[in-house]
Amino acid sequence: MKALTILEDYFLRNLTVTGIYHFRARLLVKFTLVSILFAIGYWVNTFFTGFLAARYGMIIVTVLFLGQLWTLRRVKDQWWVAQFFILVCWVTVALLTFFSGGIKSFVMPWLAFIPVLALMLLGQRTALFWCAVCISLVIVTYLLDGIYDIPSRWRAPSSDLLTASLTIGLVAIILSTTYVFHGQGSRLLSTIQEQQAIIEKHNESLEAEVEKRTRELLDYNQQLEQFAFISSHNLRAPVATLLGLGHLLEVSAGKKEDVEQICMNMIATSRELDRVVRDLSTILEIRKPSHALLVPLDLKEEVQLVRVSLERELNETGARLDTDFTEVAVIHTVRPLMDSILMNLISNAIKYRHPERPPVISIRSSREEGEVCLSVSDNGLGIDMDTYGDKLFTLYGRFHSHVDGKGLGLYLVKTHVMAMGGRIEVVSTPGEGTTFRLHLRDSAPSKV
Repeated sequence: MKALTILEDYFLRNLTVTGIYHFRARLLVKFTLVSILFAIGYWVNTFFTGFLAARYGMIIVTVLFLGQLWTLRRVKDQWWVAQFFILVCWVTVALLTFFSGGIKSFVMPWLAFIPVLALMLLGQRTALFWCAVCISLVIVTYLLDGIYDIPSRWRAPSSDLLTASLTIGLVAIILSTTYVFHGQGSRLLSTIQEQQAIIEKHNESLEAEVEKRTRELLDYNQQLEQFAFISSHNLRAPVATLLGLGHLLEVSAGKKEDVEQICMNMIATSRELDRVVRDLSTILEIRKPSHALLVPLDLKEEVQLVRVSLERELNETGARLDTDFTEVAVIHTVRPLMDSILMNLISNAIKYRHPERPPVISIRSSREEGEVCLSVSDNGLGIDMDTYGDKLFTLYGRFHSHVDGKGLGLYLVKTHVMAMGGRIEVVSTPGEGTTFRLHLRDSAPSKV
């Protein structure tokens, strides 16, 4: 079968058809090769039976089939080549019938095989056409019976060997055709199953992608709701204050003390408005697709840089910063985002420390299911997850009122993690501490 496949590829190398048409083209090559072998075998048989017309006819048929293969190797569509093959088969059966007794010929049943070939090689319509042609030939042969006379030299001899060999040949061709068609059908079924497996795999990937996009859309919707909150509260309040101060300035009658106090209040309110606007700019900037290249980041060095930045806070609170990066020391990520994540988590651990003990902050890295897990734990105040769990990463979310803060840090942490294609988990117990677990992709840096 491997040699047959090589021959198919050789003869069909210029075809541009695909699917069922390519399948039929492979059948055509196989049927042609079987027909050539039959013609050669029948040609040898004529030396034993003396059927002279068949002897020369098989030579012509073999040449025609070889020419057909030569043509098939050079065309892009096998339709006309397949029609020519069926025509040669039909003409061969018709001539053998004509030279071997007409309507009483033992070759006549071979006509039933012609529509079958047309069905397998060209389809139902062509099969019906050749069925009509074969029936017409039978009728014409019946009407011409006894009208014409074949010279004895070319006429098929009365030979039991000839009858037996033709019958055996017909059965052999049918068996060969069945074997070939079954083999091609099995290959086609296998290909269909492979394609179904690929489609199912693609469907699973598509479902996962749709689910991912859905989560992103839900997250974006949440961000829009938070922006609406900002515009309706955080922006409206300072704007209303400015309008009110402006109205007071109009009715102050130019008193110097009142004007100075109003101007000081307007400046303070403007600073508050500027802070809100800058926060919005920061949020919008990190929501843009990251254009920064991924770089190898040494976690120990990055934590050391954060330690230097927070040196005063660490010394004042007596905080201890423990790290363990033995399992994963380097991760490929976006440096500014990771720097912001570590800075916010460590500063929050210091800010929300427990009043009865110095803060202890532990940072660990590990590898879990193809991801890098970075955990940041503290022994601080903790968070009531049952009460505030669904609001933990919301913009301007505050859970401890005794400490100054804007409620922006955790929001930025989650947004940075999501921008890098990761996710974040939180485990916290009030009065004992909090652990943030960041699951990050470790992708190789882009090559430019």
